[in-house]
Amino acid sequence: MPTTLKKNWTSLLSLSLLVFIISQGFLNAQLVTQYRSFQYFSQYYNQLSLYNPAYVAYANQPNVWLAREFRQDFRSGIGKSQNFNMRNYNGLIQGQFERFTGGAGLTFSCQRPTHDGKEIQYGINGIFAAGFDFSDDVVGVVGLNLGMLHYSNLLRNSGGGGSTANDPYFKINLDAGIYLQYKELVVGFSILHNNEPTFIFDSFVQGDDLINASLVNANNTFKRASFLNALYNIKIKDDYTITPSILFRQTYGVNFNSFSNNNFDLELTTLFDFKDLVQLGFSYKPTNNHYNASFMVGFKINKKYQFSYSYDLVKKDFKNRYRNMEVGLGFYFGQKNIDLELIENE
Repeated sequence: MPTTLKKNWTSLLSLSLLVFIISQGFLNAQLVTQYRSFQYFSQYYNQLSLYNPAYVAYANQPNVWLAREFRQDFRSGIGKSQNFNMRNYNGLIQGQFERFTGGAGLTFSCQRPTHDGKEIQYGINGIFAAGFDFSDDVVGVVGLNLGMLHYSNLLRNSGGGGSTANDPYFKINLDAGIYLQYKELVVGFSILHNNEPTFIFDSFVQGDDLINASLVNANNTFKRASFLNALYNIKIKDDYTITPSILFRQTYGVNFNSFSNNNFDLELTTLFDFKDLVQLGFSYKPTNNHYNASFMVGFKINKKYQFSYSYDLVKKDFKNRYRNMEVGLGFYFGQKNIDLELIENE
């Protein structure tokens, strides 16, 4: 049975870490010309450790998760070469400790956000989390994510003359997060890219598409981004569970006054689980530029193997331009739920 760390200095350290990551996000925010970010997937609820490292200790998450996003942009009237395919991948391997509340794992992400794969950004990270207690009813977990990021841009300028001079190096990336669990209620907060990795460019192609692109000088920074989420597991009898959840993302130093897909996101999600065999999901995306909502259906085999598929509903003004769907494959190796009957270390 897992135990939590009982010493007062552990709780104090955890609170200090939380205050630190919040203050770093707000005090160091600044405007930049170019910034990068990893866009979260529609099925974020199956891969929470990618957005908050503390969730590596959350037993309801899969031990292995692989996801592929199929995003297409059909820009009519400007030629077949402008029909972009954004090939994005996420994955994680994680497990929970037996002797105390906590966990460890690895995550990876590879995204080609625009221009038919001409831009590519990827990261490999190691995550670790440890639990503590605020009271006899509340368990808290603090997680850290330390890894490497890389970004490259193969776009050519509008005159057809050369390509951008990319930064060839990997950069260290640091994420930090925390979640609190009170019975079936879980609330988490994290800040990604605390050290704001920056990739230096001699030149950079800027523009909405290849036709309108122009050559400018700029660096590319992964700006700090905060994730705030909450979920509540509602059990109906013994075989059915409804889990409403909310996800909020803010990218610091970009534009606090604009609701756009790049700097502010809000999703309202409800998951339905039937006998741990069938999962249905619906997400409402009120701040997304192109999509109204997302539907998901998933199936489990022997309560160990899961396949899920989601499809995003495009807004009316973009119905002939955008498509986005996602498939996920997960494995569960018999995790144990966090026991809230805390046991003191002897």
